[in-house]
Amino acid sequence: MARPPITSSELDDLILTLNKSLGLTVVIVTHELESILKIATRGIMLDKETKSIIAEGAPKDLAKSEDPRVSNFFNRKSKDAADEAPKSDVAPFSLAPQSIE
Repeated sequence: MARPPITSSELDDLILTLNKSLGLTVVIVTHELESILKIATRGIMLDKETKSIIAEGAPKDLAKSEDPRVSNFFNRKSKDAADEAPKSDVAPFSLAPQSIE
C-alpha cells in the first residue's frame, strides 16, 4: 500500500522533534516563509551577485531589516506575490534551529 506524501508542515514538525529530542542542529535552505517562521531561530540571506551574506539573525528581526531585499522577502503577502516579484539577487534563506540543551 502506498503511503501519502509528507507535507511541509509535517516535515517541519519532524525537524523540530529531532532538534528537541536529539539536540540536532539542522541547516535548511528554503524560500518557504511559513517554515522559516515555524522552525528557525537563526538564519542568513545571501546575495547572488556578490556571493555574500546580506543579513543574519532571528527571522523576527530580519523582517524588520532596513535592507529592502530582506524586508520584502519577509513581508511578502503570499506565495503568489513572491512568485510575481522580480527574481532579485537574493538567494534562498538558510536556517538552523538551535540545539536545546
